[in-house]
Amino acid sequence: MTESLNAAGSLYLGDALQAAVSRVGQALEVCPASVLCQALRVVLRRLHYLQAYASWSRLTSGPPARTPPPLAGLVAAWEAELRLDHHLFGPRHTPVRGRLRGMLAEGWSQLAEEALARGHLRKARLFLGRVQGTPGSPRTAALWQHLRERVRDLYPEGYALEELDPELAAQRWGEVVELGLAGEEAVVRARERLEALRRRTAEGTRAGPAVGPTTVPPGPAGSPPQ
Repeated sequence: MTESLNAAGSLYLGDALQAAVSRVGQALEVCPASVLCQALRVVLRRLHYLQAYASWSRLTSGPPARTPPPLAGLVAAWEAELRLDHHLFGPRHTPVRGRLRGMLAEGWSQLAEEALARGHLRKARLFLGRVQGTPGSPRTAALWQHLRERVRDLYPEGYALEELDPELAAQRWGEVVELGLAGEEAVVRARERLEALRRRTAEGTRAGPAVGPTTVPPGPAGSPPQ
């Protein structure tokens, strides 16, 4: 069994996934109760399936043998495979690891694009943040720019709402601050406006409501009205 597992590991490192699955199957025949062996067989079969039927574009060069799962599910599976690859082989580079990173970069970018289209800026920011640790796709820079433009639109929206609806204005600025795009002036200005609005609200609360109309005392005799 050990020989088969070692051979499977070598095949995996050589990117011969289907052959690696076969060798693990041979080891299972010898010792089907091995937890490690079963785990390796699962991960290798899943990797083979993902590469054969579900690239980041969801389709391979030919018609898929079955309907590919949703992209979010694929990305989660790729992340799990990448963690397991690191667990099994440590810092060593494997062909599978490099391909998974590229697939993840594209998958996260596509999820960010879908989130932006729906107006879910926090989700888009989260997905684009994941791409930063991997080789980025050509469209990643355009997605970051789109997110920055949306942040620059949110700040003046808050400014226009400040007198009409302070709570909604604070919501707009809070979203800008929460996105926290480095080097973006709108983030700095939104933080300043939020602080000023909070101070005004606190001061108004301490002063309490007005009791009645304010009476202006009369001026000296003969002076014009104020």
